[in-house]
Amino acid sequence: MDNSEWLRGVNIPRGLELDAQVLLLFRLHALWGGRRSIVIGTITLILLIYAAITVVATFSILELIPHLHYSEVARICSADHRPSLMSAIWTFALSFETVIFIMTAAKAFQYRSSEYHNPILHILYRDGFAYYI
Repeated sequence: MDNSEWLRGVNIPRGLELDAQVLLLFRLHALWGGRRSIVIGTITLILLIYAAITVVATFSILELIPHLHYSEVARICSADHRPSLMSAIWTFALSFETVIFIMTAAKAFQYRSSEYHNPILHILYRDGFAYYI
């Protein structure tokens, strides 16, 4: 088996799932009333984070390739090495979700003291907090 065959099975975690992040952004933008600065800022943030994750994942793959081997016993490709930058992928993802959480919490505290009580807003806040935890 040559490298081109077993390398296709290597799965480097992406750190975030784009579909979940887009849904979080839609919810956040709705909570903030579609404020242009929030929309542009959060979209820029997610693009920068995905670019950083792509760079870190690329360096991690390059570091991991020499350590990959096929295990005849388990019948899978495996590695006996953990790339040094792998944890940075999760750090980028967590930083994005922390920003989303803080912005959701700020809006929840803003509406908490108002007389405007909407059950849909309550559900959006509750679900946003539950997702982060």
